Order: sequence, then structure tokens, then C-alpha cells
Amino acid sequence: MVSPDNQHVYVTGRDDDAVAVFARNPNDGKLTFVEVLKDSVNGVDGLYKAFSVVVSPDNQHVYVASLGGTVAVFTRNPTDGKLTFVEVLKDGAKDSAGNTVDGLKFADSVVVSPDGQHVYAAGYYDNSVAVFTRNPTDGKLTFVEIKKDGDTQGPLTIDGLDGAESVKVSPDNQNVYVTGSNDNAIAVFALRQSPTSPESSVTIPRNTAYQFQLTDFTFAQAEGEGATFTGLKVLTTPSVGSLTCSGLPMITNTTCPDLTQLVFTPLANTSGSSYTSFTFQGLYSSSVYSSDLITYTMLINVFTVNNKPTGSDKTISMTVDTNYHFYPDDFGFNDLDTGDNFGGIKVITPPQKGSLMCYDIYASAGDCTGKGWGVFAKWDLSFTPAAHEFGNPYTTFAFQVTDSNGADSAATYTMTINVNLAEPTPTITPTAEPTVTPTAEPTVMATPTSEVDNLFRSYLPSIVR
Repeated sequence: MVSPDNQHVYVTGRDDDAVAVFARNPNDGKLTFVEVLKDSVNGVDGLYKAFSVVVSPDNQHVYVASLGGTVAVFTRNPTDGKLTFVEVLKDGAKDSAGNTVDGLKFADSVVVSPDGQHVYAAGYYDNSVAVFTRNPTDGKLTFVEIKKDGDTQGPLTIDGLDGAESVKVSPDNQNVYVTGSNDNAIAVFALRQSPTSPESSVTIPRNTAYQFQLTDFTFAQAEGEGATFTGLKVLTTPSVGSLTCSGLPMITNTTCPDLTQLVFTPLANTSGSSYTSFTFQGLYSSSVYSSDLITYTMLINVFTVNNKPTGSDKTISMTVDTNYHFYPDDFGFNDLDTGDNFGGIKVITPPQKGSLMCYDIYASAGDCTGKGWGVFAKWDLSFTPAAHEFGNPYTTFAFQVTDSNGADSAATYTMTINVNLAEPTPTITPTAEPTVTPTAEPTVMATPTSEVDNLFRSYLPSIVR
């Protein structure tokens, strides 16, 4: 195999369980030996009965298929051509994502798609072709599916893969061709032809669970294919929020057969453009193919919804020939959004009598919003009735409340103003001090002593008796 940059040549040695590396002279084509990597030497694995080798179109990775039922992955140094072992995928074993690999029994051919997105390997004794997605950064592979001789695909039965021996992808990345030596046949597969864009996007409100629809995915159906996009296989999950299908969490490499059951929920009270994304492959009801072999991205934008505030009706009372300064609490402001504060009012219908002033300007109708609500306890919105006028109610005005983000209440509320007469001030008359007339001392008349003696003598006989 000659590398796409024409700098190196890679050759498998079946009986050596090895892959040899040569530098190539682009002028005369001569080769210079660079190195050899052997199975079970220096940590290398997957080269037992190495049989087929391919270099990725970006010159970054090398893949070796071996009759031992493996595909080995190496990174390539574009300067000297040397290889570094990355991983091995084995028939019947799990890949790094936890999928069970199939279709590699006696793997005798491997190829990378021209777009670098996928790797295909023929399995001679599995009568199949195995499909892998390729990570262009580290070269690692994730098992996708197996196409096997005799399996049904829609109304068709797969044929021509008995003794699968060689696999190739067309330069336009539209078809895969596999030779079946025991069938004396070439099997032809259509790759994805429906997508017009590798990226779709949705924009959803904050704190809202979003249920996907088929129309959210920007796919154009290929003419004559009869493919219906029905579900998807998630390759990477959103980095924030949660993605579920029929109420169950979606994790890497799980499928959601019914897109209408796919739901994304952002984290509470979070938002942002390009909030998160996930990658996937499409699942189809098709007579030609059942799944995409290319990776797509769903971009999710979450925007902030400014919930409308609410207020309430209110009645205030004041005294004739005074003015009333309104307070924020007079308008019954309430807002569900955290951090949204009272921002003022919008006068819808001004009072029929008196003067409503906002920052010393007549608030006949319109905005009276926003200054100092977080600083001052009292707002510079005031009402003054006409001189000497009163009434209960005296007048009203209609208003809407506004939050600190500029959202007005949906409803209109009424402020009723009562103007009362002043209570009369009671007059207190000082009470005169009472006049006290001195009482005359009683006159005690003295009785002559002789008279006293006579009286005593007259009573004495009775006392003695």
C-alpha cells in the first residue's frame, strides 16, 4: 500500500505476523526499509496472519486486517512513516465503546472511505463486510454493523458475499463493492445518499423539555431510494442536559428507533447559543439500506424566555390637598424568573382627575419605568388631586407592571385612589379652676359653770337609784 502522500509503502507479511515500512523515492520509486512491527512485540497486537493494509486519506493512520480475525490500528508519522500501535478490534470482542465486533473472521481486506469517516473490512469466513466509524483525531474505530450473505434488508436478501475477499469504496463515496469468491460475484451496496447537510439544529426555550420531530433533521430523500428516516443511533451524547428515548437515557451507541420519542431537556435555568450537541447516524426503513454510514450532528440552542410579570389591583387613600408617592409594593409585582425585579409601570389609561407625575413629567400614558428601584424605597411616581377636591373613589388609572428585563405584564390592572376630607382638629377649652370657699369654724357657746352644776345635781339621784 502506497501512502496518499506518496512518501511511504506499507506491506503485510502473513507468515511473519508483521507489517513492514519503507520510505519511497518519488523520483525513481525505489524503497528504503524503515522498520517492521510484529505481533506480540513491544505491545503490538492484531498482526497475527496480517493480510491487508491501508493508509487513511489524511495520511494520519494505518489499518491492518489479519486472518486471525482482527483489525489493528496505528498512528503514522508523516515525516518518517513510522507507526505507533493504538488499538486492536477482534471478532467477537468488545470495542472501546462496548459494542461486540462481528464480521472479522478471517479478515482479508480493509479499506478507508474517501471521506475518512468509515472503515470497511471483509470477513472471508463470516461471508460479510463489517462497518466501522472512524475517529479522525486518534484513528480509533467503533463497530457499526455487519452486512452478511443471506441476511434480509427490507424486501431484499443480501447475496454475493460468500467468501468475501476484497472490499472497495467508490471515489465519490456513494457505493461499496465486495467480491465474494465462492459466489463468483460482486455485491454492490449504496452508502448514504439522502443527507444534504451533516448538521441539523433546533432552538428551544430555557427550562423546557423538547420532543424532536422528523422535520428537525435536515435530510433530503434520495430520488428513487424509497428510504424513510425513522430513528437514529447516538454516537456521542450531549455534554450538558439529558437526552432520552421513550423515557430512557440515551448513552453512547444506543439507538432510538422512533424519533418522535426522542426528548432533550436542558439543565434548569441555563441557556446559550450552541448550548450543546450530539452526533448520530440515521436509521431507515428502506429497500436499499437500513442505516447511514456517516456521522451527523444535531446542534441545540437554548434561549432565555423572559416570563411576563404579574401585578394586582390596589386601592390607596390620601387626604385632600396632599400628594401621594407610590411604592413598588403598591403594584403587587411578581415574576417567576429568578433575578427579574420590579422595573416600573406602563400607564395604560391615565386618571380622569388630578395629576399623575413620573419624574416630574405628566404620566398621561406610556412608560414610567426603571430608576432606582433597587436603591430607593420610594419611587418618584406621585399623584396630586385637584385643589380642595375629594371623593371615594376619587379617580382611577389602569397600568401594566414591567420587569427589569423590559417585559410587560399580559394583564392590565387598576389603581383606585380615594381622597378623603381631613378630620377636624378637636378644640380643647381649658377648664376653670373651682373656687373653694373656706368653711366657717363652728361657734362653741360656753355654758356657765353654775348651770352645769345644777344639771348634774338634777340627774344624780336617778343615777344613784
